[in-house]
Amino acid sequence: MPPSNSTRKVAKAARSTSARRAASNRKNRSVSFPLAMGVIVLIGLLVIFWGRERRIAASDTMPRVNRDHWHAAYGIFICDKFVPNLLDARGDARGVHTHDDGIIHIHPYTSAAAGKKADLSTFFYETKLTVSDGKIELPPNPDGSPGDTWTDGKQCPDSRPGKVVLAVWDNADATDAKPTIVTHDIAGVRFKQDRMAFTLAFVPDDKIATLPKPDSVPTLDNLSDVPGSGTTATVPATGGSTTTAPGTPADQSTTTAPGSSPTAATGSAPTSAPASSTTAGQ
Repeated sequence: MPPSNSTRKVAKAARSTSARRAASNRKNRSVSFPLAMGVIVLIGLLVIFWGRERRIAASDTMPRVNRDHWHAAYGIFICDKFVPNLLDARGDARGVHTHDDGIIHIHPYTSAAAGKKADLSTFFYETKLTVSDGKIELPPNPDGSPGDTWTDGKQCPDSRPGKVVLAVWDNADATDAKPTIVTHDIAGVRFKQDRMAFTLAFVPDDKIATLPKPDSVPTLDNLSDVPGSGTTATVPATGGSTTTAPGTPADQSTTTAPGSSPTAATGSAPTSAPASSTTAGQ
């Protein structure tokens, strides 16, 4: 039986609606594709610009790669005395290292140790010292055995429990300044300026307020690797002689050999105000 007029009209209307919908979809696709591509390009440009600005900011944040040369005194105080100074263990991998002199030499030659990334973790990495909240693990012994480990609550020789803290002096030369006491994220404490001082300690609670500055603070005035000295890197050797320390050309730190005369530093102390005493991470 032939379709009625009403059936033909319905079919025609349906075809017309489908045609309009298809045309609309084609139009939407023709608009949405370039719009999506434009959004992608815009996002890419923003990412590039953001990355560029971050690189510029990082390059201007001191200490800068191959531009700044700082020093900080440090010591590790366990219970009632300082333990021996640390040694380089990775050949000055990043430009933050030491010469068995109680001094952290800070002259980054990689972005991994510069700017906001110039913190104590770079020094701990170089010396294989492990520090976390509530724990100090000294570097391995020369025979390869693990170093001593001190955790919150462990007893000192006097049978009193100790606690892991870090005392920070922004100005090692300030004689009456109280240190900032850090108990959390010690490895994240930054090198903010030249001639800082750090005492990493495991002591009973009542000794925290009286933690001493590192014994190496006077050594800051007897360094010959300050900018403009033109000297080479040396470390103490037996028999009163000196030997060149391993490292890259950027490493020009020196330590006076036994029996020789130190060269006076030409740098001056920073003028920033001393830190106040708080218990917080930095």
